[in-house]
Amino acid sequence: LRVTQLGSQGGFLRARNATLLLGLEDAQVEPALAILEENCQTRTEQVPVELLGGMDAAWLPTEVRHGGATIFILPMDEIRRI
Repeated sequence: LRVTQLGSQGGFLRARNATLLLGLEDAQVEPALAILEENCQTRTEQVPVELLGGMDAAWLPTEVRHGGATIFILPMDEIRRI
């Protein structure tokens, strides 16, 4: 599979992400999804959440689930490789 990888950054946890662009034939979609599912697992992390505003605020760790993958499958009229 040919893959173009772009660096990106998430919003809430400001974590670095990888954005992948793949141009696939119809028969390649399911095998690519299987590879992504195997390698893009979600995980949980403890992050502090502010209880009270201000400099002397108390912090309570909260478990947040992140990771995984968001996949968009779009029909392409044509793919050109130059």
